[in-house]
Amino acid sequence: MTKDRQVAIPTARPAANEQRRLITPMRCLWASAVLTALTIVALPFDVSISAWMKQNHIRGELERIISLCEFFGFGWTVLFVAVTAAFIDRRGWRVMPRLVIGSLGVGLVADLGKIIIARWRPNADFAPQGFRETFISWLPWIWPEQLPDKWNRGFASFPSGHSATAVGLALALSTLYPKATLWFIFLAGMTMLQRVESRAHYPSDTFAGAALACFITAVLLHSNWLQSKFNKLEK
Repeated sequence: MTKDRQVAIPTARPAANEQRRLITPMRCLWASAVLTALTIVALPFDVSISAWMKQNHIRGELERIISLCEFFGFGWTVLFVAVTAAFIDRRGWRVMPRLVIGSLGVGLVADLGKIIIARWRPNADFAPQGFRETFISWLPWIWPEQLPDKWNRGFASFPSGHSATAVGLALALSTLYPKATLWFIFLAGMTMLQRVESRAHYPSDTFAGAALACFITAVLLHSNWLQSKFNKLEK
């Protein structure tokens, strides 16, 4: 008698569309909800954390590494990342619309939020006693008389555009290259840390920017029309 031979059946590799389910609309909505909660929780600690950062400024190579991580949320270097992806991905330039809309588009929405709420930046020439004093007014471009001076970047702390752009880029990259999802999220987190460490933003600003990015990404992923256009283009 011959023993039955077990034949191993190779498993098929998941298709690109299946891999993209690692980043889903529902997961992004949950992440947005958590980050919104963190925004609220961080508010009472914003001023003290910023003061601590000023007194305990990071030095040496770690400072340089954190500073360099700003590239993941800065407009021009984000565009460089998208162009690099277009060169190394077999789909070429067809991956760029997803990356540009998912990152720079999200960052633009965050920047529009700055004209709704005016808030002092931590590095501005202002010494608030509590987080409530950091907020100046609503709709500063409509009622500029409420501002202490002409509109400038010193009043544009909330939300963090860099954080929104970085998280949006991380999520957009993750839909294309799901194996590196944790790495992309790490880079986005480092960008958020850089904004706080450099005292360009309060922690709540970065959480709010990240929450906005997750919410917009959820909307973009939920749009069957837009996703069908992306998927058709990226074939």
